[in-house]
Amino acid sequence: MTQQLIALIADLKATKQALIDNGRCAKGARNDDGNICIALAMSRGVDNLSPEALLENKEAKEFRYDRFTLVQRALEAHLPSHHHGLISFNEDPKTTDQDVYNLIDKALAEAGGMV
Repeated sequence: MTQQLIALIADLKATKQALIDNGRCAKGARNDDGNICIALAMSRGVDNLSPEALLENKEAKEFRYDRFTLVQRALEAHLPSHHHGLISFNEDPKTTDQDVYNLIDKALAEAGGMV
């Protein structure tokens, strides 16, 4: 298993955990209850670098962006065909929390992260 795949699995798991811990917000990035959208959960999932390190280190910013992009692509590969992106999927009134968890689980399974 490559380092990139190991990081993807860790980031997908952290994304799911961020949604479980905070609750999912279906409209906007965050609501008054502290629930977060899938994109913010993804961001938290890959945020293992301090904000200071990201500001001072161009390589750290690029590394974080690359990891975020990998998570995004892994999830978008499993979107239902009538959705054109994660935001439309997350904000669709028919999308449930379980639908979002299932999407993450499909990406995890494809990456080899489901045991």
